Amino acid sequence: MSVIPQLNSGEYRLPSSGPRRYNPATSYSCDVFMDTTDSAGLDPVLIALAMALVIALVITVRLFRGRPTPTGDTPSAAIPSRELDAAVLALPNMTPSHAEALAKAGVSSVDELGALAGDQLARVARDSRLEDFVLRRWVGLAGLMAIDGIDAAQAQALVRIGVSSTAALRAENPDRIQSKLNALNEAEGLVETMPSRADIVRWVEAAGGD
Repeated sequence: MSVIPQLNSGEYRLPSSGPRRYNPATSYSCDVFMDTTDSAGLDPVLIALAMALVIALVITVRLFRGRPTPTGDTPSAAIPSRELDAAVLALPNMTPSHAEALAKAGVSSVDELGALAGDQLARVARDSRLEDFVLRRWVGLAGLMAIDGIDAAQAQALVRIGVSSTAALRAENPDRIQSKLNALNEAEGLVETMPSRADIVRWVEAAGGD
């Protein structure tokens, strides 16, 4: 609908109404708006719907921004870790990040690491996200180091000669262990203080051997 002001006569007409007085201060701006809207073909109903959609979108975005983080999605960095054990850090290829991952999974000492088995071992592997074969090697080393008198270097030497767990130590002969350790140490010098036969006998006994 277009309304054209009659500036010369001082009045304008609507198609369905009689003559009205023209007021330049009010009628002109209304006429221009109505004429522009009609010429552009804009529908006031569509404009109102578009504005409602924009408002709804803004409200939705604000609501989602304000949502708290679910309990199950708590970042692992926010979980307090236990104090790292120096003996755990002394394990071969063990880094502080590996030890931290183990601590967050509930394993913070050599004794705890060496005692892992079965479902508990599987849970720690899952929670720490460590490779299974790597974790099992550390479990074996930790089990050996948990025996009084076996240090990290000696445990690693035992693994090198095929004694990778307390079960393997329990099944070995002390004389054979001593012979293999001496040959390995002569070739590579892994152990600073070589154990005596009496030491190895005590190790086997502590592991549950005869």
